[in-house]
Amino acid sequence: MKYILKKTGFLVITLLVISFITFLAFNIIPGDAALSKLGTEATVDQVNMLREELGLNAPFFSRYLSWLGGFIGGDFGISFSYMIPVKELISGKFMITITMTIMAFVFIILFSIPIAVFTAYKENKIVDRVITFLNQLFMSIPGFFLGILITFIFGLTFKIFMPGAYISMQENIGQYFYYLLFPSVAMAIPKTAMGVKILRSSLIEEKKKRYVRAARSRGNSNLRIYGVYMLKNAVIPVLTFWAMTIADLIANSVIIERVFSIPGIGTLLVSSIANRDFAVVQAIIIIIAVIIIVMNYLVDLLYKIIDPRIDLKN
Repeated sequence: MKYILKKTGFLVITLLVISFITFLAFNIIPGDAALSKLGTEATVDQVNMLREELGLNAPFFSRYLSWLGGFIGGDFGISFSYMIPVKELISGKFMITITMTIMAFVFIILFSIPIAVFTAYKENKIVDRVITFLNQLFMSIPGFFLGILITFIFGLTFKIFMPGAYISMQENIGQYFYYLLFPSVAMAIPKTAMGVKILRSSLIEEKKKRYVRAARSRGNSNLRIYGVYMLKNAVIPVLTFWAMTIADLIANSVIIERVFSIPGIGTLLVSSIANRDFAVVQAIIIIIAVIIIVMNYLVDLLYKIIDPRIDLKN
């Protein structure tokens, strides 16, 4: 309980710091939301009137505390660009990005574990060297470039999907998941290669330990030794990587959504930054921060579940 309370307090403090820095940054960097909305031909009086209407003329700390109180209560504010509640604006778009991220993460888990176990079992054999070479190759290719290749090969050449023809969940849920499959694969491939590399190395280290020889002497099959005994211990270093992967996938979605013309949160974030739409940017950043911190929190708990010998007091 003490550990949980400590982590929860750390989570709250981290989010407060992130929210303050984000709010401060948009008050320091050049630009004006009112001027961005009205255009360069607007008069000074028109700009000042809109700033007053949007509450931008209030003192900094007053605006920050007002925004923070509303955010905690579930009110993310009003979008300056669209003049609608931010919650309403980002809810549907966030679902797109989260769906794509979850699909990519599932792909990473499903493929990295069996490939890593197989290559560790076939260590230094020809098949291991071939897979390791391909693994290094995929690790070095950026996700957005893979997205372009997938679009060209599967979209334009084989016409398996129509590039730019995104279909919403409301229109056709099957086509929705089908279209998001391709950008999800583009994001997942480099991370899958990294996961294979880390887990393979960890399994090879485990293979040298005494308990593996003891398990083999008791007549356990290689499948049980690798898939149960060794994997349970070898996966611990990979958990941190997988937690970081969630953050990377969300960050990479900004570019991937552009490549596949997906109206997700990344596209909205880029346009909101350009339009100086403070409320939208702040809400997106805080929500992403919550996801990342909660994932790290869950990973810490998983360490203890997988290996009870791990001390979580610190």
